[in-house]
Amino acid sequence: MTQKSRRALKRESYRSLSMAQRFRLGASTVLGNGVLLLFSITCIYPILWLFYSSLKTQAEFSTNPLALPATPSFRHYRTVLFETDMFRWMLNTVRNTAISLTLIILLSFVVGYFLSRFKFKGRNLMYGFYMLGVLVPMHALMIPMYI
Repeated sequence: MTQKSRRALKRESYRSLSMAQRFRLGASTVLGNGVLLLFSITCIYPILWLFYSSLKTQAEFSTNPLALPATPSFRHYRTVLFETDMFRWMLNTVRNTAISLTLIILLSFVVGYFLSRFKFKGRNLMYGFYMLGVLVPMHALMIPMYI
């Protein structure tokens, strides 16, 4: 079946629907798109707030953290990029991430192979602890880092 005939079949099946069915189909589409739009806004807004708050002075941020900056200033970016060791910190982060990721992948591969191929005492207990670790959300594990 070609793409053109699929579209024609879809158009015909839509035409065969009653007006109430078309309304329900349209309403569910609008509702679904509304939920997706709301989710998108909740994901994008914190990033936008972070950016425009970085353009405020300390006094502006202290008085009203949600308002737009009265006079945008890139002074904070200049301070971070040219008066600190930001690039050294970024290099350290990349190095630590690469080392951690390499070790995690290698150890996970070895342990996964070992658990799948060999029968030994405590295998089910080890697998159970692994499953418990997978069940706990990553965000719940990160909360104690910031308290």
